[in-house]
Amino acid sequence: GSGFIIDPQGYILTAHHVVNEAKEIEIRLANRQRLRGEIVATDPQVDFAIIKINGEREFPVLPLADSDVLRVGELVGSLGYPFGLESSLHMGIVSRRGRRQNTLAAFDHIQVDSPANSGESGGPLVNMKGHVVGMLTQASENRTIGFAVPINVIKAMIPRLLSGETIVWGWLGVKLSELTLELA
Repeated sequence: GSGFIIDPQGYILTAHHVVNEAKEIEIRLANRQRLRGEIVATDPQVDFAIIKINGEREFPVLPLADSDVLRVGELVGSLGYPFGLESSLHMGIVSRRGRRQNTLAAFDHIQVDSPANSGESGGPLVNMKGHVVGMLTQASENRTIGFAVPINVIKAMIPRLLSGETIVWGWLGVKLSELTLELA
């Protein structure tokens, strides 16, 4: 999987499904340095996790943008480590806003027309300024379309999760069905 540093003290954002059930987490930085990571907080509904690495220095970060101003047709880049190889950058456009992948989490994913290969989950989706507008979490079956959680959704949850709060997602227990003559 992929991830990106969001705080100079070594906090990394990645997808929950990348680290779910992991016994050990090893982070490989762009300079090939390997560090042990520890899960600090996670939310499986939104599919993101915060990992902490320790180091003797401050780490470079990717700035977080405002994903609400992202527009259909805007050029974006997705960064990741496809198939565990060296880092890659894919360019694409925001092709749709409003695809709800998870009915329990009340937000819409960003759909991009750039490929989303195995190992790129948890990687950043960046605008042309290099600022993060989303985090890749899913791909279409043929891997030609990627879906990203808007970064504003994650930014709103980070302080709550880091304070130890468990986020409970509500649901409405209603089932709709056609009323037939037999049921009537």
